[in-house]
Amino acid sequence: MADYRGVAQLVEHRSPKPRVVGSSPISPAKDIFRNIPENLFVIIRKMDKLDIAIQIVNYNTKRFIEPLVDSITKDLADSNINYKILILDNNSNDNLSDIQKRWKLDKVKIYYSKTNNGFGAGHNALEEKTDASYILILNPDILIFEKHTIERMLKVLKLYKAAVIGPALVTTNREIQSEIMISRTIRNTKAQNWDHGELGSKNIVQAAKFKKRDKLGEVGWVSGAVMLIDHAVFKAAGGFDANFFLYYEEEDLCLRFRQKNYKIIYDPSVHIFHYGSVVAKKSKFFAKSLAYYIKKNGISGL
Repeated sequence: MADYRGVAQLVEHRSPKPRVVGSSPISPAKDIFRNIPENLFVIIRKMDKLDIAIQIVNYNTKRFIEPLVDSITKDLADSNINYKILILDNNSNDNLSDIQKRWKLDKVKIYYSKTNNGFGAGHNALEEKTDASYILILNPDILIFEKHTIERMLKVLKLYKAAVIGPALVTTNREIQSEIMISRTIRNTKAQNWDHGELGSKNIVQAAKFKKRDKLGEVGWVSGAVMLIDHAVFKAAGGFDANFFLYYEEEDLCLRFRQKNYKIIYDPSVHIFHYGSVVAKKSKFFAKSLAYYIKKNGISGL
């Protein structure tokens, strides 16, 4: 990040003494702005531009929000990353005013929606509030516990010029998180790890297959619980499809990234804790989202 400590000295150096024209002195302040290089104002504006907007959509998960924000601020405390945490309350029963009081507006900003339009629509709404270079999508039931987690993810995302990067989601014993997933037939269930999906074959749309991996690499999709995304690519892809109320929106988004020849990176060396299934019952939304995904993308999209 550029060092702008010389800005004050530049202004001081170029500040002339008051001049008198007739009987009216010309303001020293006006003289200062007249003599400052035009590009200095551009530099000052860039100082305020965010590197990362960290987005959280809340629906009756207040008990998780404060520990999460704590873990974010600690992770970024000694970094040069300029960030802001944007929280959207999705018409829940929570009162988040005490959270806003604890953190200053320059670091945490809470928005309120009069309707609950789902996960993807909520993050689309937050994305429109920022011009940050990157957006970090986080579930509220996330905890960051390793040092420099966000900084490490950002470094890899830039290195690979990828659309998105996701970490390994872990449980209390650091085992890769797993859950019961509904099969393609929506009739049978099976245990399947789900923090990413491998590229299934040369066919670009086959990406549901899970394979435990120890090395960083390109995958089909990463979990929507934690996604660090290039903001410009997100906008170019149209953001999340709001027709997915909950579940499968991240797979659909990653599919569109890949169709535009962008990389999806999974980094298992980065571990983030995820409680899981605290927002809603899977049985209420999962099958409907899966059916819509298949209708939109075809069975090969799985």
